[in-house]
Amino acid sequence: MRAAAGSRAGAALLRPGFLALAGVNAALGVFFGSITVAVTAFTTERHIAYAAAILFAVPNGASLAGGWLYGRQRPRGGLRVPAVILCSGGVLVAVAGGPLLLGAGLVVTGLVVPAIIAVSDVLVSVLVDRSVLTQAYAWTDTPSVAGSSAATSAAGWAIDGGGARNGLLIAAAATALVALLACLTRSGNPPAGARSGNPPGALAHSGSPGEAEATPGPGGSRTTSRRRGTPRTRRAR
Repeated sequence: MRAAAGSRAGAALLRPGFLALAGVNAALGVFFGSITVAVTAFTTERHIAYAAAILFAVPNGASLAGGWLYGRQRPRGGLRVPAVILCSGGVLVAVAGGPLLLGAGLVVTGLVVPAIIAVSDVLVSVLVDRSVLTQAYAWTDTPSVAGSSAATSAAGWAIDGGGARNGLLIAAAATALVALLACLTRSGNPPAGARSGNPPGALAHSGSPGEAEATPGPGGSRTTSRRRGTPRTRRAR
């Protein structure tokens, strides 16, 4: 019986929605790996190699700002909205003829990368059973690392053959792939129970002291006790 339950839990890793999430992470890794090589080649070709440091620093600052803004609100649309914005930044990267337009594209992509990573992690916890959650995160993280490594080599080969523009096009194609795969993932806001890494419907949270734990009480009530505090009882609706 336990083996059957484990088999059903593991089957969630083969669902199209979860595989699409793994693909999103792989495509994001391709973007990271290719854009690093492409930006360096882009500035070197234009004899402004010093600008590479600026072009890397600005989007990193945008990522910090984007993560802060994302944490202060409750965005709607799951992965689709930030993925489409990422793709629009990829278009700017693809058509950039100078450092200013390239920098603008990198700022746009940097703003939404934290949201994509955060929503992707939450959706993993929604789609799979807790018994295989560690395995699920390995399945999504490994493609990202592999994609980044492969894209670095591929972008270098493409740049040697046709210039920095080829590397930028690979990065832009990766953002388009992220947007495409995001459309195959679960849309909408994650359930409240999944926000702390628990599956939908989970009421007990394992976190910092002071978080509430809900347990069934007599007569259909729920006794909500805090780790450090006085127990409270409320009637379930």
